[in-house]
Amino acid sequence: VPVLLSTVTVNLKDSPPFAGAAAAERFRTGQRWMAAGDTARAGEAFARARDLDELRFRADARINAIIREVAARGGAVLADAERAFGPVPRTDLFYEHVHLRFAGNYLLARTVAERIAPLRPPAGEWPDARRAAALLPYTPWDEYRMAAQMHAMMERPPFTRQAGYQAARQERLRELATPADPAAALLPYRAAVASRPGDIHLALRYAELLRAAGQPGEAARVWRGLIR
Repeated sequence: VPVLLSTVTVNLKDSPPFAGAAAAERFRTGQRWMAAGDTARAGEAFARARDLDELRFRADARINAIIREVAARGGAVLADAERAFGPVPRTDLFYEHVHLRFAGNYLLARTVAERIAPLRPPAGEWPDARRAAALLPYTPWDEYRMAAQMHAMMERPPFTRQAGYQAARQERLRELATPADPAAALLPYRAAVASRPGDIHLALRYAELLRAAGQPGEAARVWRGLIR
């Protein structure tokens, strides 16, 4: 069985270190380099800030070096997600320190899929991000629901002790100011469920959507089907 290993990508630019004066200073250095337009030096400073962080919530350089070394020594296929995301990953790829937004998940999936392709060629062209969202489906309701879950998590320590917490919190609240209408997501979900009747994860999300859209009876019917 072929084995694939992936390095771990984390948020560098938009997630300050959780603890440590040295880490905080390197992070500020990275911000100055970004402001000066030197992405390469900024990436080096942000990465060093991550490695000096005294609360290790993010995979550091040593972890990724071990993954690359083991892949090379053991003959595994390597999907180098850290390099695919670039020296300074974009703001739209992460919610916070590690959890990926849709754009980040799509980039990670493509990175892995392209390494699998020589072993199991795809049936056709890769769907672009918009087509992938339609196939899942990933709707504005899903986007809002995920953002709300992340916001609830980040209202607790250690996030509340991060530098820039209040500014980041205000940005999240602006993102959540206009709730998505769950009823608008019903049509794409029904189409997806009809095309993939055996997908239990899709059915679970559909049941949650039905409840949010004020159709508890239909949601209960889907849940009963899942229990069976």
